[in-house]
Amino acid sequence: MAFFVPEAHAGLFEEVERRFRLLLLKNIVTGITETQFDKWLSNLLSEEDQYLAARLLENLTFRSEQMVGSAIDHILQCILPCELRRLGVQIPSVDEFIMSLERGGKSHPLRFVEVDDPKGEKPGKSGAVLMRELHRLGGVNTSLTCLSSAIANQPAGVKCLVFIDDMLGTGTQMETYSTVHNLKAISEKHGLIYCPLAAFESGLAHLTKESPWLQVCPVEVFGESHRFFRSDAKQPLIWAIDRMNTVVDVRAHMEKMCTRGGIRSPAAFALELLVGFHHATPNNTLPIMHRSSPTWHNLLTR
Repeated sequence: MAFFVPEAHAGLFEEVERRFRLLLLKNIVTGITETQFDKWLSNLLSEEDQYLAARLLENLTFRSEQMVGSAIDHILQCILPCELRRLGVQIPSVDEFIMSLERGGKSHPLRFVEVDDPKGEKPGKSGAVLMRELHRLGGVNTSLTCLSSAIANQPAGVKCLVFIDDMLGTGTQMETYSTVHNLKAISEKHGLIYCPLAAFESGLAHLTKESPWLQVCPVEVFGESHRFFRSDAKQPLIWAIDRMNTVVDVRAHMEKMCTRGGIRSPAAFALELLVGFHHATPNNTLPIMHRSSPTWHNLLTR
């Protein structure tokens, strides 16, 4: 049986399209223009394409500029004061701590490190963009920034290194990064805190187990219920999102769309997530949302 539009959801695409345009108009979704949205919609050639697109948009977890700013505030005002006190670093008050981050200076006990590509192949990795957001939205002084290549040469006065990232997926990238930069040895001299804006629960559990010397503190956690191709709990062959189509048929239709558009297969992304930030899109998000080609327009920016 082929992927189909259930009769009860015949008008879903029009409804979701109107709602998404309103989010753009009110700047609730930032970093996406209406023209960009129109181009992405032009990829859709059938009612089935439109229905699948509506389900993609419905299940998209998008963090706007304001939301990313709130996540950074949560790291600076909640996570770090608690973790630093646990490490024995004196924090008189949260307000004084925030002011000290704004002042910066060589004597400050904290350094922020962007999580770059551990293989050195992607200099534009979103960690660098997120570090700029840390300065711009969080007010952290640039003097507190530390390059990955310099983390082994920090003075004794630096008590803690804070690694900033947008997404912890399977945990393998951070594991590779830790190995390349010998973080286990670094942890004997400095406390290490890893603060991704989001984490997938299995990757979080994996990294916590394999790297116990690294304190992992995500702002929010995603799980199995966020996978796009998730099965219904009572009917394993049926797609949980509409309880009408089979998972196999949904996958096959998306595969057909990706092949037609000349973009990567959804099968290449094991977590099958739909997560986007205004500054970047994690590589755990399905490529149908952020990949582009001469015959396919992207919605999100990778």
